[in-house]
This record gives sequence, structure tokens and C-alpha cells, in this order.
Amino acid sequence: MRYFNLSAFRQLREYWLEFSLSRQITITWIGVSLFISVIFFISQLVMPENPTVFRYFLSLYAINSIVLFVVIRENATVSWLMLAFLFALILIVAAYYGLNYLSLGIG
Repeated sequence: MRYFNLSAFRQLREYWLEFSLSRQITITWIGVSLFISVIFFISQLVMPENPTVFRYFLSLYAINSIVLFVVIRENATVSWLMLAFLFALILIVAAYYGLNYLSLGIG
């Protein structure tokens, strides 16, 4: 029986730390952006008749992303804070549309 090799996580972490800080932030932003696009796509499937909230969340995301890339070269701590805000935005959108999905009784 084969056992799970925990050293793979250590090797992955060491590989991640070899990247420069700005590259780590950029890669994390890409991952968060992909996750946000999935959540936004699902939100349009749940409530296609309410695009206003979708546009508000999308504009918040765009503004945050622009500010993130302006700040990324100046202050890494603020950049990580902006990524945390983007992730919080994902959670807010998921909660909003998730609760609407449950209240509409779809499914």
C-alpha cells in the first residue's frame, strides 16, 4: 500500500518561494480572477434578470485589479491586502447569489 508523500507539498512550497514577490502576487491574482469569473458566471445563471448587482461587483473587481497593479511595484503588503479584498469579494458574491438561489427554490 502506498502512503501519501507529504514532501510533495514541501517541494511545491519551495518551488513557489523561488518566484519573485511580484510574480507570486500576479499568479495569485490570476487564480483569484479565474475563481471570480466562475462565481460571476454562476451568478448569471442563478439570477439573469438582475444584472445590476453583477455590474456593481464587476466594477468593484475591475477597480481593485487596476489599483492592485498600480500598487504591486510599490508595496507588497498592500498588494496582498488587495488580493484579500478580491477574495472577500468572491465570498460576498457567492453568499449573495447562493442565498438568492436558496430563496428562489431553484433546484
